[in-house]
Amino acid sequence: MTLRVQLLVAVVLVFTVACSSGPTESSATGTWVGSITTEGNITTVINESGSVWGGVATLVEEASIGVDLGDDPYMLGSVRAVAVHNSEIYILDQQIPTIRVYDLAGKHLRDVGSSGEGPGEFRRPDSLVIGPDGSLYVRDAQSGRISILSPEGGELGTMPLNQGFSTANRMVMTDDGVLHNYERTEADPETGERGRGMVPRLGADERGEPIVPPDFGFESWSLTANSTGMNLTTGVPFAPVMRWVLAPSGAVVAGVSDDYRFEIHSRDGRVMVVEKAWEPVSVDPAEADWRRKGSIETMRRVVPEWTWNGPEIPAVKPAYGQLLGDRSGCVWVIRSGPSTYEPECEVREGVSCWRSERLVDLFDVDGRYLGPVDIPADVSFTTRPFIRDDLFVATSTDALGTIMVKRYRLVLPGER
Repeated sequence: MTLRVQLLVAVVLVFTVACSSGPTESSATGTWVGSITTEGNITTVINESGSVWGGVATLVEEASIGVDLGDDPYMLGSVRAVAVHNSEIYILDQQIPTIRVYDLAGKHLRDVGSSGEGPGEFRRPDSLVIGPDGSLYVRDAQSGRISILSPEGGELGTMPLNQGFSTANRMVMTDDGVLHNYERTEADPETGERGRGMVPRLGADERGEPIVPPDFGFESWSLTANSTGMNLTTGVPFAPVMRWVLAPSGAVVAGVSDDYRFEIHSRDGRVMVVEKAWEPVSVDPAEADWRRKGSIETMRRVVPEWTWNGPEIPAVKPAYGQLLGDRSGCVWVIRSGPSTYEPECEVREGVSCWRSERLVDLFDVDGRYLGPVDIPADVSFTTRPFIRDDLFVATSTDALGTIMVKRYRLVLPGER
């Protein structure tokens, strides 16, 4: 049975800042044009033009943590994770290492954990999530464990990690209170190959079935260099990539960035395919040439006579570079806009003076395009922001290199 709904909206809409119901209501005039088609367990949402908001949302800074010089609790080093629970901001600083806790105004309240190998201590922690009861889960690959701590720092237990395996992928605490960690999966009995996925950690030594991305049949655009005792593989600059993330809802958000299209795979088997009309962004030939030379220099460190052996650099940038699912059910799509060259920047080996404009789009739980979000240039998505309703907490770096964590409020078009 197929249900097709063609929607044209040009009215004043009343909705919340969040993608699910929340306490703050706003109104805005938007014209969203698209279609929603359901067949079986697959819903396809095509965003043809316009947006629900009818304008650009902004982030308004409301608190800042981090100084260049000052008291130790406010001097941040290597921030690897941020989280919010019960009106408290938690910052995992790998450099110290400890978890610093602040109120929503940015006042330091306490530290949790310290350097070491004993209970409640870390060597090189790289990920933090918080359970529904406030328990802190801290991953420390060098110690080979995930430590479970109380909000005050008491150790509640540990979970072992795969030996010899480390990852930059962050842990995820889903809304049902289950911790998921990116790990190697069990070997295939026929091929002996081991995959990787988000593995539910159900207890100290109990693991659930790994969650893996859908198979798009996509093959990465790669360059390879092989020499005795060394093999190097790297991607082609500006090539499309497959991106996926486990959202807090437990759904998998995934897509291949050769087109503005992604899928949301819910745990109950339902799939939502979201497509959006877009204008591809051209790659500046001069930047493409700079990146090509950089790739060649890198590969020739392994094979001095290496020549280009992969697909050519595309003429346009990928449709997106990152997908995020927030705690309100929205999907954030981070894209790369046009590049500009900054001749005054200090050129060092491997450092580009090309700066790309960052474009951020937001979609609701129904797959409709809400609109763009104007993100301050100093906000980083490398450390995953904490986003819930209109609360946005993220890392930031100022012109002097000072590391900060800032709390913002998402403000819709027409609001103040």
